[in-house]
Amino acid sequence: MKAYRIFYYGLMGIVFLIGLYTGSRLCFLLVLIQLFTLLAAFGLNAWTLLSFAYVQELDRKESEKGQTVRLHLAITNDKPFPFTHMQVHVQAADPADDRDLRIELPPREQAVFDLPMVLPYRGEYALGMTRVDIQDIFGLLPMHLDMRRLPYYRQRTLLVLPRLVDAGLPAGRLRADRTGTGQSPAGGQEELSHLRAFVPGDPLSRVHWKASVKTRTLLTRQLEDPTGGSCLVFLDTRPVAEDPVAGPDRLIECALALTAAHLQRRGRVRVASCAPGAQPEPLADTGPLLALRRWLALLPFAPIQAEEDPPAVRLDGSLRADAPQTVYLLGGVYDPELAQVLGSTGAPCRYLTLLPLPEGVAETEGRLRRMSLYGEELPQVLRRLLEEGAL
Repeated sequence: MKAYRIFYYGLMGIVFLIGLYTGSRLCFLLVLIQLFTLLAAFGLNAWTLLSFAYVQELDRKESEKGQTVRLHLAITNDKPFPFTHMQVHVQAADPADDRDLRIELPPREQAVFDLPMVLPYRGEYALGMTRVDIQDIFGLLPMHLDMRRLPYYRQRTLLVLPRLVDAGLPAGRLRADRTGTGQSPAGGQEELSHLRAFVPGDPLSRVHWKASVKTRTLLTRQLEDPTGGSCLVFLDTRPVAEDPVAGPDRLIECALALTAAHLQRRGRVRVASCAPGAQPEPLADTGPLLALRRWLALLPFAPIQAEEDPPAVRLDGSLRADAPQTVYLLGGVYDPELAQVLGSTGAPCRYLTLLPLPEGVAETEGRLRRMSLYGEELPQVLRRLLEEGAL
């Protein structure tokens, strides 16, 4: 078609030059016929662009990774004249699922499409028409319209929640946060879990004076929580260069699965990240899990800016604020600074990375356990943690 247009315009130019050279009226008549043909093509294309009406709707505004949604698209010609050939580009959640719809609309007709769209990853997506290509019947004057530039046009927005992986863990009763001061629900005394750095607001009765004198640093007793203990799930949201899309998605799924498993079998959980912005409130049961999934669906994985606190500082702040009895750190690449912060807490910690651990890094160091998710399915990882007593 492009070669045909080159021939047409080239012929029109040659005939016009011959007419100027010879003064032949026949040449000028042929040029006028070609110009009128172009005007007719332009008019038909403009008529189609200005006249077509559409309806575009999703069957739901929120879904889960791995499911399928349907986009209903109807393009109508309610005029007494036919539309020229149209090609509509439709954007999906998966770029490989984008499609082009070829449409020929006679007068008073409608083209209806129900398009299934797979959802391979969590996140927020804009779905629907993006570009309309118009081709006249002569193939002389193709026109293109990017509908996203129109002030009244909006694509349909879909929020894809991360998938909650069922690891098949044995069911455990939900445990509430303790409300007493030093007594377990059964009336027994709480046991010492570990020592941690003093945080303003800690009661003086919890200060371990003998250890504080030896270390010349105020240390506080962290007592074992009879309800199972609090947990911190921290996400290192720096991008994974080797897998920038599927990698963060897998980390999010792992964090969600760990949170749900700990809520089911242990107690309170806080999920935090090194990304800027508000962090979710701690969870004591599975009720607010939907709100957490929405937050995780929108959590960005982006480089840390120069004016932002480094991940190690954010992790240390979360540890000091919550004083958790179990810590999970999830990241793409192993970071020695984050591992050093974990090792200084004294609480049981698990550092899980997407990529294999560097050579020479021990899997176990004190109460810090390092693991790689590389080549392992998430249910297998959760079962390993269960066997090790981490869940």
